[in-house]
Amino acid sequence: MRTTAMRSFCPTEHRPLFFPIYYRQIEQSNGFDIYDYPGISSLAGIGPYPEFNEEAELLTELANRAIREYNEKECNVFKYKLLKIEKVNTQLTGYREYFMTVKVFNLTLATPIETFQIHAAKRVYNNDKFILCCRPKEEAADG
Repeated sequence: MRTTAMRSFCPTEHRPLFFPIYYRQIEQSNGFDIYDYPGISSLAGIGPYPEFNEEAELLTELANRAIREYNEKECNVFKYKLLKIEKVNTQLTGYREYFMTVKVFNLTLATPIETFQIHAAKRVYNNDKFILCCRPKEEAADG
């Protein structure tokens, strides 16, 4: 089923080409970097969340927790502090999933700002919160 937003955004003749691009971006970035979003559609599970400031308190709590847990790992020599949430993609399943791109400061080296990616979730029915992934953002590989 395609929605009105999808029909108006993506002309019929382009739809077969558009979704492979969208799905490839999801696969290559694990949901963090989607540049070609088809609009609201049952086929477009992960999408941008431009109004993420409406949930700023929750997202900041999740991001701070993710960075704190990352800092506590034994194999991690460097310690980081959250500076700001840059962008958020979201997906609704049994959870509200958040794919956050954040800026952090390296406290150990006092070096320039770095970019991290955080995948976190809040369970829909009881609001339990989970950190699924926290990592430095890798630069895109050519090819």
